[in-house]
Amino acid sequence: MKPPDPAHASLQVDVVREGRDWAPGVAEIRAWASAALGRHAAGSELAVRVVKPVESKRLNAHYRGRDQPTNVLSFPVPALPAAGGRRHAPRPLGDLVICARVVREEARQQRKALKAHWRCSSASASPIPIGACEVAKDTGTTGRWLRRITQTLAGEAHDREALVAHMQDAREHGLIDNDAMAMLEGVLDVADLQVRDIMVPRTQMAVVRREELAADLLARVIESGHSRFPVMDDDRDDIVGILLAKDLLRLCVAGEKERFDIREFMRPAVFVPESKRLNMLLKEFRGNRNHMAIVVDEYGGVSGLVTIEDVIEQIVGDIDDEFDIEEDDQNIRKEAEHQYAVRGVTRLDEFNEYFGTDLADGDFDTVAGLVMKALGRLPRRGEAVQLAGLELRVVRVDRRRIDMLRVTCPRDLPPSPAPPAG
Repeated sequence: MKPPDPAHASLQVDVVREGRDWAPGVAEIRAWASAALGRHAAGSELAVRVVKPVESKRLNAHYRGRDQPTNVLSFPVPALPAAGGRRHAPRPLGDLVICARVVREEARQQRKALKAHWRCSSASASPIPIGACEVAKDTGTTGRWLRRITQTLAGEAHDREALVAHMQDAREHGLIDNDAMAMLEGVLDVADLQVRDIMVPRTQMAVVRREELAADLLARVIESGHSRFPVMDDDRDDIVGILLAKDLLRLCVAGEKERFDIREFMRPAVFVPESKRLNMLLKEFRGNRNHMAIVVDEYGGVSGLVTIEDVIEQIVGDIDDEFDIEEDDQNIRKEAEHQYAVRGVTRLDEFNEYFGTDLADGDFDTVAGLVMKALGRLPRRGEAVQLAGLELRVVRVDRRRIDMLRVTCPRDLPPSPAPPAG
């Protein structure tokens, strides 16, 4: 039988174990190494030694001059051997020497799952493979491949592009799923986004006035369904505090409304510039335990607000609450007089039937597509367009699509016909 061509063979991993400390199986080590190597894994061979602390200490002292055991040592093959008559032999990459007991102790100290620490955090902090100075200068491709395995296990990608490439390789090899990949990308994006990219615009802020009576204030809070409200003075640029809806429960006690003084309920407002990075904002939210900040422009005027939920949604996706339209609920729902919540995926024929309009476009089937065409791009939250006498304002949008719109009508709509029975 003709031996397989190494160019099409999977990565071969030989594992030698010493001692009784737990170590992952060959299949798991092969999957992690294959994710690190990518297309270079085919037709290659990697040797892995799982050793006791005494052996790790001996090698670490010899090659690094450090008289203690360490997590991982890597020994790349200095150059690819000549093919000669061994055309079908796998290409040797080198050896990884892993001390299972050190890895286990590190996982315990860092409060990580042991298997996850094996995969992600068990390599030396040095980006140069240990033993390279003893074996060769390590300028060949084999050394770079082995370094890539070590850096992937240690999370030591040296730029964002390399990190994303490692994550994509891990997804392709089944180490992380699509949802986890989306969240990891969201974490990276948070460092690039600014507050102005996700804030609720000033025109869409639900605010209360400092001089409002208790009854009027309660009605406004109940109608909006929000949990926090900026309190403004006579000028909309003068935000004097934040009001929490839960603090108003005291007003339900008899006699409390007559003695109401909003200053007793207000909490200090936090102000942030439009240009602040979201990762820094999230750190501040966690540090000062605030959940809302007022966004100001370069002249000190109020331009919007941002909440901790807005930031977290950039990482994990939309977080629906009891005031959001459920996935299995209707696409169009009346919120208030002349005001409706409309999901972006609502088809144009359903929208036209509900609002009595005649919107049509051969290129798009949904309301979200029509709005994007009208604006010429994916809009930000708070942007609006006028179509068929209706105002369509974007309420919720992520990096790829419009999720929710608020439609304002200049008139009352006739009641929708009941769906046919049966």
